[in-house]
Amino acid sequence: MKTVTYDFSVDSIVCVDAPLGTDPDKLYDLVVEKLLKKIKVNDITFRFENIFCGETGSYSEDWKEL
Repeated sequence: MKTVTYDFSVDSIVCVDAPLGTDPDKLYDLVVEKLLKKIKVNDITFRFENIFCGETGSYSEDWKEL
């Protein structure tokens, strides 16, 4: 069976509270925690981006094309 890779992006906003001046890079653990909670209650939007065929090295946005 031939397989391809379907690429999706997460199209949901995750908000976290932090003191003014906090380095956003320091908030990743909180963002991941909140994102996991959203996933558990199905409060998340995924967007199909494209398909990659490793055999041919081609990308396609039309899943019927490959």
